[in-house]
Amino acid sequence: MTNTSRPLVTKKINLFPNPGGEFINFKNPKNLQVPYEILNNKGQLITTGICSEINCKIQISSLPQGVYWIKLLSKDASVLEVSSF
Repeated sequence: MTNTSRPLVTKKINLFPNPGGEFINFKNPKNLQVPYEILNNKGQLITTGICSEINCKIQISSLPQGVYWIKLLSKDASVLEVSSF
């Protein structure tokens, strides 16, 4: 049985700095391998990666100025958290 009342997104990621410059950072306190996706404001996938550090640092300097979304994923690719930057 599936629990349909559970929200897809659990909480907002604490990204810093926001807005980003050359990098965006977020905490990974459990030091897990966390896959992520970066999407543009049209929902198009821009890049993917995996963070396995306690202090995750993602380079974004090559992205044109604009609004982007980052999704943190679980091992089964379900969305854990979403935030804009």
